[in-house]
Amino acid sequence: MTSSTPRTAPRARVRIAVVCTALPVEYHAVRAHLSGPIIERQHPGGTIYETGTVLGRDGSPWMVVLLETGQGNTAAGVELERAIAHFRPEAALFVGVAGGRKDVALGDVVVADPIYDYEEGKDTAHGYYPRIKTHRPSNRLKQRAISVARSGEWRGRIAPSPVMPSAVVKPLAAGSVVIAHRESSTAEHLDRYCGDAVAVDMEGHGFLHTAYLNAGVDALVIRGISDLLTGKTPNADDHWQPVAAAHAAAFAIELLTCLPAGTSHESVETPRGSRKKHAVALLLGAVLLATVAVLVIVLVDRTATTTATTNTPPSDPAVVPAPVSPPSTSGSSSTAPPSSSSAGGYKLAIEKRPFTLGAPDSSCQITAADLDAGTVKVNTDLKDKDDLRYWNCSPEGLGMNNAEYMGNAPSVGAENPQECAQAARSDAVSGSVKHDDLEIGQSFCVITDEENVALLKLIDKSSNGYLDPDLKFELTVWKRS
Repeated sequence: MTSSTPRTAPRARVRIAVVCTALPVEYHAVRAHLSGPIIERQHPGGTIYETGTVLGRDGSPWMVVLLETGQGNTAAGVELERAIAHFRPEAALFVGVAGGRKDVALGDVVVADPIYDYEEGKDTAHGYYPRIKTHRPSNRLKQRAISVARSGEWRGRIAPSPVMPSAVVKPLAAGSVVIAHRESSTAEHLDRYCGDAVAVDMEGHGFLHTAYLNAGVDALVIRGISDLLTGKTPNADDHWQPVAAAHAAAFAIELLTCLPAGTSHESVETPRGSRKKHAVALLLGAVLLATVAVLVIVLVDRTATTTATTNTPPSDPAVVPAPVSPPSTSGSSSTAPPSSSSAGGYKLAIEKRPFTLGAPDSSCQITAADLDAGTVKVNTDLKDKDDLRYWNCSPEGLGMNNAEYMGNAPSVGAENPQECAQAARSDAVSGSVKHDDLEIGQSFCVITDEENVALLKLIDKSSNGYLDPDLKFELTVWKRS
């Protein structure tokens, strides 16, 4: 497919949510709500995900990335960090079961706000001093959870029951201990230092801590109550864990479907965006000052010319200036700049052709560009002749495949193939350039695998509903003559 071929009809923007679970029963409870196709994906580090679709009430589709982290705060935090870097989600949820401490019944749903890490502390000869750490969910998801709990419509996604479960937004305690009795030392510790926590889990604090470190990702922990600390037996778990997991999953999916598009952190101007606007304002100010200075110089020059003309005596009509002979070119080389169509061993082959690197349709797909031929292929395998690749998997962004050099184009002289080739070598780009870091008007010089010279000028970045935008360039290629 060449760069001039139009893309198919645009699709609705895909929103991405990561849903973590600790146990298989929790994983299957969430998976049951996903529509097909269910696709398995693997992180380069080995983690396996499954992705499916959930349709929001506003018609926007969610790509739900489902994974099983295993038990514990550390595992939950590490796997969420990996998933965020890989998929760049809008929202992250931890969905599973928990033990109830107070004010909840079996099958109820608890949305955690806040979560306590109850195991932090200092044990001395004079006694134990707790150092409880606290994390809170994003306010956006918490407020939506309050609304979903209040409406009760999430219960329409679960099996009918004589006693329908409730959903509350309450504190939760997280630690690595499985608490099997209300009179255990850990249960007494919670009574003393985390008295308002209505439930306990083993992953919530590590999960929210990782979300806290990743600005722009909304996070929430949703738990179904599968035991009340006492009476925790294998038979009881076999009955109540699937029920509690199903209730938590139903609440989570209902929350996603009710979450309006366009209200994430992406809609808030970031410091980076503010700096860009400030830089543009400074540039416009500098251009305005330069324009005023040029106008002043022109006016002064015109005034001086008028004065000189007025004060110059009439010329003698008998005096005629001698004609000026053109300089001789014999024995000397021409100083005219080389022609753009054939310059210094290069011949112009492609001139300012529109050239679009279409975004891959899904994660870990590749768009390949053969600059010598001026062609692009989306969702393909890289070939030796492909100079550049646009990838939305690690290392993501625009980078070299088999090109010899790629560098930032000079601000002056980029349309001279020798200058462009020199820039490709001397100002080489290291690794890949993420699309977020690409600026409209930015240009790159590339020495291709056939040792031709290419100039790429970015003229547009168009969102198309995929994970990354289309990159629209203006392509010029000089081939060795």
